Amino acid sequence: QGSFDDDGVQTQVVSRGRTSENAWCMGACEQDKNVVRVTERISNITTVPSQNFESFQLLRYQAGQEYRKHHDASASDNNLLCGPRVLTFFLYLSD
Repeated sequence: QGSFDDDGVQTQVVSRGRTSENAWCMGACEQDKNVVRVTERISNITTVPSQNFESFQLLRYQAGQEYRKHHDASASDNNLLCGPRVLTFFLYLSD
């Protein structure tokens, strides 16, 4: 995986498993009032405190792009403050 800049944009790394574009919502993005509202709603729905959330990953798919079956877990996840991922919450937006 590539590193992140101050805006939460990850350095582009060629992947055979995903062809989407992605960015992470970190720093100022996580403090945005709309992001805070979405975070609170997800916390209410899942009954998981937001302190246990990872930063949001935003994906954009163009026609023909995909995100193939994969495993997100790695040994280093156990060292994260939030611990290893136990669930994923998807929001699908379209125009």
